[in-house]
Amino acid sequence: MAEKAMDYWYLKEDRSYDILKTKFPVSEELLERQIAKIDEMREWCKTAEIEYTPTVFINGKKLPGTFKLEDLKDVFS
Repeated sequence: MAEKAMDYWYLKEDRSYDILKTKFPVSEELLERQIAKIDEMREWCKTAEIEYTPTVFINGKKLPGTFKLEDLKDVFS
């Protein structure tokens, strides 16, 4: 069901959360269980220094959010 909901959301040009939550209802219990997972993911992102998406690492070096080909010379040197 999550895949269908994501397809519905990302493939539509006019996105409405109200329509999404009506079409793909989620119980309050399920939402509450996700809070701990979201907190864990947030902590992992802090530890891994993920500050934006996509964050690109090459050979363990993080590229700037917007990078040019010349930025890669530092990664491979």
